[in-house]
Amino acid sequence: MSHPSSPLAIEGIVPVLPAPFNPDETLDLDSVPKLIQFCVDTGVSAVCLPAYSTEFYKLSIDERYALVQAAVEASSGRIPVIGQSNHVSAKLAAEIAVKNAELGVSVISIAMPRLFALPDDDHFAFLSEVIGATSLPVLVQDFNPGGPTVSPAFVKRLHDAHQNFRYLKLEEPLMGPKVEAILEATQGAVGVLEDWGGMFLLEGVSAGCCGAMPGLGLADLQ
Repeated sequence: MSHPSSPLAIEGIVPVLPAPFNPDETLDLDSVPKLIQFCVDTGVSAVCLPAYSTEFYKLSIDERYALVQAAVEASSGRIPVIGQSNHVSAKLAAEIAVKNAELGVSVISIAMPRLFALPDDDHFAFLSEVIGATSLPVLVQDFNPGGPTVSPAFVKRLHDAHQNFRYLKLEEPLMGPKVEAILEATQGAVGVLEDWGGMFLLEGVSAGCCGAMPGLGLADLQ
């Protein structure tokens, strides 16, 4: 598999952790160490939260930070924690990324704003503000059910401008040729991860994907 050469090389299954809740809908932070231990025991490459499978959009910003902090503390350096820093505002997404870095995550993840159709230059400006706010490795997630995802040329442009942009999470079928083109354009400096619950993992691995980011239920299928 082609993947970036760095002290932190993500390769394999990277589950997105769910948000555990109590019956009164408050966060069950006491269950987070159990989730982390399961991930450690199954030997996954890293964990990510609070992302879509965490249902981050149902959480307050303080609840998101509480989950990240609980995961970092529970991992105790045994497994990298990827801090999802989503917001449709670049300014606020950057602030979330900075806070997640302060909480001790190993990687920052940011989803591209696909609420409206935007030109590449706008997406570039959005991501640049977030990526530029941290020195940590950054993973960009692109899920665009209403249209195409980023092109290899865009990925190269972004990496050329920001060397800490190290990973790309794509969610689309038949993406093998695009994965190969991205790896060629960036000379393997940007690792590509497959999503959609691992549905296209075999295709992705043969094309050079460095891993997949399914829900926690697939973490032990290694």
